[in-house]
Amino acid sequence: MTAPLSWPTVDRPLYDPSGRHPRTPGLAPVSDASFATWAAVAAVVLLTMLDLANYVSVIVPAILPKYLYLLEMALIAGLMAMSSHLELYRLRLPLIGFTLVVIAMNVFHGIFFEVGSSLDEVQGSAWTRVQYLLLALGNAMATTALSRRQLATIFAVAGFLAAASVIVDLMLPDLLYPPTTPGKVSGRAAGFFINANKPAETLVLCGLLAIPVLGPKSGLAFIAASGLAIFATFSRSGMVAWLMLIATYWWTRVLTRGQVIGLALAAAVLVASGGLLALLIESQDLSAGAIRDVSNRLNFLGSGDLFDSSAQSRGFILAQGIELYLQNPVSGAGAGATHVWQFDVSTHNFAVMMAAEYGLFGILTWLSLIALVATGGYFGRRDLQFVSALSLTWFSISTHNVLDFPYWMLGLLVLSMNFGAPDLRRSMIMGGGGLPTRQG
Repeated sequence: MTAPLSWPTVDRPLYDPSGRHPRTPGLAPVSDASFATWAAVAAVVLLTMLDLANYVSVIVPAILPKYLYLLEMALIAGLMAMSSHLELYRLRLPLIGFTLVVIAMNVFHGIFFEVGSSLDEVQGSAWTRVQYLLLALGNAMATTALSRRQLATIFAVAGFLAAASVIVDLMLPDLLYPPTTPGKVSGRAAGFFINANKPAETLVLCGLLAIPVLGPKSGLAFIAASGLAIFATFSRSGMVAWLMLIATYWWTRVLTRGQVIGLALAAAVLVASGGLLALLIESQDLSAGAIRDVSNRLNFLGSGDLFDSSAQSRGFILAQGIELYLQNPVSGAGAGATHVWQFDVSTHNFAVMMAAEYGLFGILTWLSLIALVATGGYFGRRDLQFVSALSLTWFSISTHNVLDFPYWMLGLLVLSMNFGAPDLRRSMIMGGGGLPTRQG
C-alpha cells in the first residue's frame, strides 16, 4: 500500500484561535521568487481589483481600458515565460472546465444571437465576456506564482487602497474625477470605481480572500476600514454583506466574540452618525433627488425600509428580467440582452440575468459557480469556503456585474483554486480542495 502523502508545513496556516478546526498544511512559500515576480503579480491583482483600467480611461480618455488589459496580458505572458514558480495544479480541472464552458457558451451566443446593432453598443456582449473570462483565467494563473499568504497580503492592500479612495471621494467629491463623469451617482462615494456599488463588492471580495489568512489583528483593521468605506458608498447590499461577514467570521472563529462586539458597537456608531453624514452630503450642493436618495438609504439602516424609488425601480426591472426568461426558458434571449433592451439598466440580479440571457444553461452556470466556490481549496476549510459561497449567493440577488467586471471573476477563481494539496492526481483529477492525510 502506498504511504500517505506528506510535505512540510512551511506556509503560515490559517488563524484559528479556538483549535476547533485543524490547521491547514500548505505549500512552502515562494521565498525564492524574485521581486520582479512578486511585483508583476501584485500589479495584475491591483489593476484588476481596483478597476484601474476604467478609472484611468476616465481621467485620460486617450488611454482606453483595453490598453491596460493588454498590459496585464503582457505581465501574465512574462510570468508564464520566465517564472519557475507557477503552481498551475492549483487550477482544478472543474475550475478550468467551467471557465472554458462559459467561454464556449458566449462564443455560441456571439455567433448565433443578434442582441445589438454593433459591438460597441453591447457593453455586456458575448465577445466582451469572452475577453474578460480569458483575462480572468490568465490572472488566476499568474496568482499561482505566490503563496496563499503573499496573495492574501496583496488582496488586503488592494482592499485598503479601495477603502481609502472611497473616503477621499466622500470628503473631496470632485478630486478623483469630474462630477459629470457618466455613471457617477451624486452624493455616493465610489473612489476609483465611479459606480458606488462596485467598491462595496470589491471590499467584500478582498475581505474574503485576506481576513482568514492574515489573522485577527489585520483582519479586524480591514473589516473596520472596509465597513467605513462601504457605509460611505450607501450600497445597501454591501452593508448587508459586511454585516454577514462579521457574523459568519464569528461563527467560524476567525474573529473572537470580543472583536465581534467591538465591530457591532462600531456599526451602531456608524448608524447613529448617519445624520452627520447626511449633513456632509447636503453641504455638497446636490440636487434634491440625490439628497432624497441618500436619505432613503440612511433610513434603510434604521428601519430596513426598501420602498423608495430606487428599490421599486429595481423590483420593476427584476420582474422584466424574469418575464424575458419566461419568453425564452431554454436558450435565453442572448448574451447581453439585458444590457441592450429598452430599459436603462440591467436586472441588478446575477441569477435572473443569467437565466434571461442564457436560459436553462445560464441557471446551471450560476449554480455551478456557487458550487465551485463552495468546494474550492483556497482555505482548506469547508466552513470558510461556505462563507465565500454564501457571500456570492447574496450578491447574486443584488448585482449583475459578475461576468462583466474582471475583479469579480479573479476573486471567484482564486477562491475556487486549490492551495492545499500538491498531489497533481488528487487536485486536478478529483478536483476537490480536500487535503491528503499527513503522516505521523
